[in-house]
Amino acid sequence: MTVNPARKSVINAQTKNHLKAEELAKIIGAMRLPPERTGQIFNFFTDVPVQDIDRFAAVLGIADIVLKRYYEEFIKDVNPNQELEEMLRYAQ
Repeated sequence: MTVNPARKSVINAQTKNHLKAEELAKIIGAMRLPPERTGQIFNFFTDVPVQDIDRFAAVLGIADIVLKRYYEEFIKDVNPNQELEEMLRYAQ
């Protein structure tokens, strides 16, 4: 997947070990939150524009309901993203 370089820098800003889009997709699909990737994953769900999150999910085959479940399980209580919640409101 081609990822906007600015978006890659947003999720990888706080670490030396870059998280690739494909690896992030696997983590989300497996419903895991690896401690060494927590900062990057939180950045993805809170700092990346929702249209880019939507495109990421579409290109990598992540169903909206999976994205919603992951967000609600791991992200929402710590770093809520109202715009993302609106986007995923009707995901089933």
